[in-house]
Amino acid sequence: MQVADFTRDPGSLTLTGIRARSETILRQEIQRANLKGDWVVADTSLGAWRGHQVSREFAAQLALAIPHPQATLALKNNSEQPLELSYADIIGEFIDAEGRGDQTTLIALGHAARIRNRVLNDASKLFVVLLPRYGIPLEKEDILFIRFFSQALRGTPSTLVLVATDETDPQLPIDWQIDWHGSLSTPTANEDGVVSLVPGIIDPELMNTLGANGLSKSEKLAPLANGHWLVPPERRRNPKQIPRLEFDQLGTLAHSCGWLDAYAQFHGNNMYVDPWFLYTEAQQRFAEGGIGITVRLVERAITCAQSGLDVGILQCYAQGLRVATLRFAQAASIGDPQPTLPTDIRGFLWLSKGWGLVILNDLPRAAECFRQAQAAMEPASHDPREYLYLLNISALCQFKSGKIDQALAMESEIKERIARLPDPDWRLAYVNSINLGRLERRRGQLEQAEQHFRDAFDTTLGVRSTNDAIYSNVVMAKLYASSGKDAEAFTCWMRAGLHWAASNAPEALGERTTNFILGEKRPGCTLPEAIAASFTDSILGAADAAGIPVTPIPESLTHGEISSPVFISTEAFRQLAPQARIDCGLLARGISTFATRNENAPQILGENSNRLRAVLYALLNVLAPPDWFAGTRTIVIDDSHGREIPSTPEELLAACIRLDVRRVAIAGKVIELQGEVRTDIECRLRVQTGCAVDSLVVEGEQVIVFFKRYLDPIILSPEESRLLAMIEASPTLTQLIECYREMNSDKPVMQMLRGLEQKRVINID
Repeated sequence: MQVADFTRDPGSLTLTGIRARSETILRQEIQRANLKGDWVVADTSLGAWRGHQVSREFAAQLALAIPHPQATLALKNNSEQPLELSYADIIGEFIDAEGRGDQTTLIALGHAARIRNRVLNDASKLFVVLLPRYGIPLEKEDILFIRFFSQALRGTPSTLVLVATDETDPQLPIDWQIDWHGSLSTPTANEDGVVSLVPGIIDPELMNTLGANGLSKSEKLAPLANGHWLVPPERRRNPKQIPRLEFDQLGTLAHSCGWLDAYAQFHGNNMYVDPWFLYTEAQQRFAEGGIGITVRLVERAITCAQSGLDVGILQCYAQGLRVATLRFAQAASIGDPQPTLPTDIRGFLWLSKGWGLVILNDLPRAAECFRQAQAAMEPASHDPREYLYLLNISALCQFKSGKIDQALAMESEIKERIARLPDPDWRLAYVNSINLGRLERRRGQLEQAEQHFRDAFDTTLGVRSTNDAIYSNVVMAKLYASSGKDAEAFTCWMRAGLHWAASNAPEALGERTTNFILGEKRPGCTLPEAIAASFTDSILGAADAAGIPVTPIPESLTHGEISSPVFISTEAFRQLAPQARIDCGLLARGISTFATRNENAPQILGENSNRLRAVLYALLNVLAPPDWFAGTRTIVIDDSHGREIPSTPEELLAACIRLDVRRVAIAGKVIELQGEVRTDIECRLRVQTGCAVDSLVVEGEQVIVFFKRYLDPIILSPEESRLLAMIEASPTLTQLIECYREMNSDKPVMQMLRGLEQKRVINID
């Protein structure tokens, strides 16, 4: 992810707005408002039909490449062919998506950072967003991007302006304060023409496609940068009032443009709708982060499906999507599956409906759905994992009904069956272990609960997201507090707070993690500020229980609006300051940090966020030798390549070698990592297969690496493959380098090893 090197304010947002119902009036009002700069325009007048449309259109006009993920969760494109993925894979993909954190927020923030960096040293730009009309909502991802980007542009010569072109002002978030200019009272006349139906900016490729089909390029369009064109606001018509035949014509003209063809089919006549095409495009919108668009396309595909089987398959995907995006009321509201559907489809639909009902606490109806699902799935399921997911959600129903022993028996059965699967399913194992941990915690069996939770969190060891790291530490902190292990609880609360404070995107915690942290306590402030307040209270409470004093930060350390150094992850620090030096490291009470005099911008500025940083810094000063952090501007948090903050001397020293840190304090003892001391540590480091690796498959001279969670398989080069083959005996780093150089003296061995470590293929400890 692109690191955002600008500060966000979680409070209300003040933006400039223009009211104008024609291009001419828009230009006049922009001039009156004294807004300067070359235009870069995003048009959501007719809604968004591509994920993150506003940022995509800005980037395209700036000739800036930004990542656009491709759909990976694909079924065959019609019901006459067998499914490539089982419904267990669909559920598993959604489990991983949740574990990574709020991807919509992460993508929006990354796009804002890239576009800001692109124009930072350019002549001033005027970024114009034409807001939706006709009651169409602004998509969540575009709301997030506008928030981030408006703050990213602070201190730059460029400006962001919102434009309302409808008869009334659009519905915008309640915490947006718009300084409006102009009036919407000027009457305008809509014009016919297929180009007026195109939602968004017209790019050069689409213009060429439309031109090849007879559309003149001089059709009263406004030219934009990099060969793009704006449809003037006065040409926009309400899609609900346009004859469907016109959309059919648009689909014919733009058949080679997938997203536009999908939009045309959405609004066109049913007889021209290809449900499987819409399904494929929906998957692509989901990959792009356009959740609302995905839902619309799938629901349209379902209404136009020609057979009951097609409806069933499409409804399965829709149900998986509803559950994954926490739309439980929608998942619970579908009709009962048709008895003529194949057993696996019927079973999954009963399962997903029951899933929605159990979350809504309609337990009797949920139990009946699960009974029906079990009858359909157990005898004929082509994938035993689907039945295990059914048992899992059925156990939750039992748990919510107060039948703890029955729920525990079901989860124990799942664990036994998982062990008998021919291939490990790490996502299923994760869910099962989490549920076993919760059940044992409820039963007061805290040691068993701890082991189950560790089993769950081990499935992401080596690839943990910030969301995973925070969630695992909060779970363990609460468990330790219940067990009377106050010192361990303090350590976990500190780690969770450090992970959050150093996160590249504190706004992007997953909803389940957020709910677990806040519970029913929802302070009247923005989410990042609520999380920061909760962490501060929990850390101070844990410190008090563990007998650790919290001393205030001396006034001499206060600079600017920040009462402590900034906290940042190793990944972000290396991106933003690749040549900067880390001055020292600290390990005490299982908590480690690194410090540098290099200054960085804080991710979030808010009263609660500032206070949390101050509390963390005060506690680190208590744990460190006197004046250890003198002159420190940034605290760097290292997670050992997706594992955890180093908690032992061995782990910390391995991190020091990797980060080239020459001075460290361990439990109050200062060690200079120079000369023979450093050489001795390097000689003892061992190289092992990465803990995130599931399996290795040898094909000729190359190795294919498969991972447990999150990462796609990768193919190693022949050189990397030969190197990997030499670590089976877990050699020391020195032994491995010497052995490899004897065989391949001209190869940069250490560079290759660190590259494999970065790819999560090996661990060097």
